[in-house]
Amino acid sequence: LIDFSSFSKKEEKEIIKSFKDYIFNKTREDDIREKKNRFLEIFNDILNKKNAIKDNQYIKIFFNEDLEKYQKEAQIYYTLKIYNKVETIKNIDGSIYGLSDFNMGLNAKKPYLMHKTRGFNLPFMVKADEIFIIKELFDFLKYNKNIIQTNASKEKSGFFLAKHSNNDQAEINDFDIVIKGTHLPREFILRDYLRFKYEDEIIDRNILFKKIDEIYYNNSLYNNLYGEVYRKLPSILQHLIYLTRDAMLSLLKGDINPLFHINKRYADEFILFHIRENREYKAKEALNLKLSILEYGGKRVDIKQTLTNIEQKIENLDELKSDEFFILSGQIIKYLLDKSKKSDKRADMIEPYLRAGKTKKLKQEVETLFFTYKHEIPLNFKKFNSALALVEGYDIEEKVKKDKLLIGLLSKNIFYKKSE
Repeated sequence: LIDFSSFSKKEEKEIIKSFKDYIFNKTREDDIREKKNRFLEIFNDILNKKNAIKDNQYIKIFFNEDLEKYQKEAQIYYTLKIYNKVETIKNIDGSIYGLSDFNMGLNAKKPYLMHKTRGFNLPFMVKADEIFIIKELFDFLKYNKNIIQTNASKEKSGFFLAKHSNNDQAEINDFDIVIKGTHLPREFILRDYLRFKYEDEIIDRNILFKKIDEIYYNNSLYNNLYGEVYRKLPSILQHLIYLTRDAMLSLLKGDINPLFHINKRYADEFILFHIRENREYKAKEALNLKLSILEYGGKRVDIKQTLTNIEQKIENLDELKSDEFFILSGQIIKYLLDKSKKSDKRADMIEPYLRAGKTKKLKQEVETLFFTYKHEIPLNFKKFNSALALVEGYDIEEKVKKDKLLIGLLSKNIFYKKSE
């Protein structure tokens, strides 16, 4: 500590040299020797206390000194240790520079980080006084668990920063300058398409993000936005998070357009995920969310009116359109499955219908289901019999529209009387 003679590398000597006026001061040398003597006087007491602590614990000794003295001594130590490697340190025009070790890991395994087109191949260098400001930032981030965000407005920009901790150090995963506020371009309405009892009005994109996380991802997205997704989550949910989290990050930063892509490509996968996890209510919420996002993007789906049209066609035995066929098939399947006497009705009962690839296969599965539970259907139940006849009479061979089949399975069933 008196002369730092144990630091013998050329770069380390450059650092010591930059502090020479402070280090090689007689008052400081005398002070260190005096503290050494005080330390030796209590050394045996320290040894006696050694048995009272565990192997992975330390005894810390503090001297009652001004904080400023601690800071000056710490600055020497940190300047020697704070950079990525001591070999990266250079004295340029009397100032110490080096490669920052924060959010940086330059080693033999990462040659792609080197700057190959200049005299020394470090990707960047930071001045010694600035490195301590960076250290303060990363110390702050280390103990902050959440995404850090300042809201933008018409008058000022904001920023977005996300990080995680690795080996007890903070690492910045993502950051961006945000030039919009957190308000959505227009109000988002989470509508009750399936005749639930709610209708939410959302104007803040952060609230919309949380709602989507809750409904689609079962509150598993926010903590898995970066890095490896938690392995104990269901594999299909892990897969969906990997596929969609970049787009959801765009929503947090203010760009809502990627949300429409998620909804188009993966909304049905989220609905099926909840069904297969035996969360029927959550599946219905997910369908409501899907249809609400579709409406926000300019496409309205009126399930209530569609079911009314289907009921009229059943009454008049009119030919079904393609979408109506799949919705009505879903209604029939759900009504027949409800007739099962199983006390624990599991989602795998729906699997054969979800896996049907073409119309012909779906009709065969519906026929098999009907013959399984036909004893539960009154012979004079005209509405159901007519509906089954329309489905059986549909003769267009096409790919099963799972999105419409799901609407039929999850919507209010037209075959129940009000009393039921």
